[in-house]
Amino acid sequence: MRELSVDMCKPYHKRSYGLSGTFTPLFQMMKAVLRANLNAAIIMPEHFPIGNALAIDSASSFTKSSYMLNLFKKKTAKDAVPKSYDMPEGEVVYAIGDVHGCFIPMINLLSKIELDRRLCPAQKSVVVFLGDLMDRGPASREVIDFLMHFTPDWTEVVFLRGNHEEVMLDVMSGNIGAMRSWFEFGGKDCARSYGVDNFGQLLINPDHIMMALQRSVPRAHLEFLDSFHDAFTFGDYLLVHAGIKPKVAIEDQSPYDMRWVRSSFLDYTKPHPMKIVHGHSVVEDEPEIHSNRIAVDTGVYQGRPLTAVKLYAGQETFIQSDVKGDPQDI
Repeated sequence: MRELSVDMCKPYHKRSYGLSGTFTPLFQMMKAVLRANLNAAIIMPEHFPIGNALAIDSASSFTKSSYMLNLFKKKTAKDAVPKSYDMPEGEVVYAIGDVHGCFIPMINLLSKIELDRRLCPAQKSVVVFLGDLMDRGPASREVIDFLMHFTPDWTEVVFLRGNHEEVMLDVMSGNIGAMRSWFEFGGKDCARSYGVDNFGQLLINPDHIMMALQRSVPRAHLEFLDSFHDAFTFGDYLLVHAGIKPKVAIEDQSPYDMRWVRSSFLDYTKPHPMKIVHGHSVVEDEPEIHSNRIAVDTGVYQGRPLTAVKLYAGQETFIQSDVKGDPQDI
């Protein structure tokens, strides 16, 4: 089992420099100011690379300080203190990244999660799929059909809606304009898995393709996708598909942002009210741990592993499939 862990206990150290003495001639004070600015320490968190990931201790607090001195007094400016995020005791969550129609890696990862769960002493467990079950990979129908009947005796299962579920449901309601867009980012692969591949008629007879889709996709599959949730909370962790809009209260987040947001969320480095676990934005091979979020979409449909993050007893660890997606099927 391939697991990457976060050290939650490393201490931080700080060092500060100031001026002593009271009555100093002006030129000596100016020299002292220059020396102090050169020597003043900026306190930074220790960091530990995990593959391509950066793990930052969320259980400790630190102060990043810069010392500004003038002729008469010293001022200290402080940045926001990183938030500590808690997990419920005796419970474990496994959050699985974007499956994107890659059936075999998904089955392999679920078998590894089941083994881990049976060895874990937690009293309760939940497996959370973070959305985007379909498109891009070759087996969307197989993934959906399997998961809608997936009722294991070793865990609860929760499904979150991603932007690909949203678009597929829109298409299947009869939206031909949405169908054209869907086909540009993985929808053709999904349609093929249902036996629809007459894409040459997209320009001359799109209604024919729409009717073929509506005949081929079981109503039960659409009802299953339509039952998905927007978010799942686990202590101080919020699990969503894409992320959240920074500086907006959790209760005011829109479903659109939780399914589609990208750069404004990814570029935000300050603490959120909750630590965000998300997929949607592909990271290279290894998942990423940041101080305010965890990214677990490792691009399985591009020939990489499928990844899950395990949240248990204050630890954030990863489990990845041994089987990778086949990029030749894209």
